[in-house]
Amino acid sequence: MVRGNVQGVSKAVCIFYTGDESWFYAYEPETKQQSIVWVFQNEPNPTKVVRTRSISKQMVACFFSITGHEATVALQQRRMVNSEWHTTICLPKFIRKIRKKSRRKGESFSIMTMRALTNRLKRRNF
Repeated sequence: MVRGNVQGVSKAVCIFYTGDESWFYAYEPETKQQSIVWVFQNEPNPTKVVRTRSISKQMVACFFSITGHEATVALQQRRMVNSEWHTTICLPKFIRKIRKKSRRKGESFSIMTMRALTNRLKRRNF
């Protein structure tokens, strides 16, 4: 955690985290035998245009800080991404990972919402 000195009092500067959800697709490549095509000697080789269908897809939430990637949380199969998933599954896993990293570095970790941070800064006239 970064420390700063504002108006003669040492205060901790917050490290902000951001996240995003993405779909990851898995494909089963064709074997050499499956991709064989017969052509006459004077014909050019055909170009393959059709992409194979994905065999699976996985929703993953990734979290980043100023120092880089912090945590990845995968969505369970056939579940929907909604506020319940974020608050009961995703955020607790993310917070556990961040706390574990903080302990290894000897830092303290606390969670503050943007609203609480804004109110605190207004009270201190930053």
